[in-house]
Amino acid sequence: METQVTNEPVTLEERSNLLYGIYKSQSTGTDSYHIMNRITGGKLIMTDGVRNMFEELQCYWLGDVIVSYYQNFCRLNEDFMTVKIIKNLNGSGCTFVMTDGDTKELITQRITYTDLKQNINMYLQFDGTTYCLMMPSEY
Repeated sequence: METQVTNEPVTLEERSNLLYGIYKSQSTGTDSYHIMNRITGGKLIMTDGVRNMFEELQCYWLGDVIVSYYQNFCRLNEDFMTVKIIKNLNGSGCTFVMTDGDTKELITQRITYTDLKQNINMYLQFDGTTYCLMMPSEY
């Protein structure tokens, strides 16, 4: 089967879905860890895959949301959590959810507007001193 190359314009939604799919499936391991915010004293870092996704999808605000809950999830004593953005069915907003890795929701926030076009899943792992945010394929 041959791949067809076209010069037809791609919509923002198509580009966003394509980029997220690439980061979701091709981010394996990381070369560098990046401090998410100095407020956490370097105790909250992200992988290359997360940083690239934030940059390409222009969703640095998601990192800000995670940092805003830093004190909350530190108190939870969880070694592993999932971080999810679940798009609303009407398409204008989303729900930010952190779980214990299973079904127990630990933190939930409704976000009234986002231009993201897809759901996002990430993992947050604690090694005893530092929390690391990563793409599922980087786990």
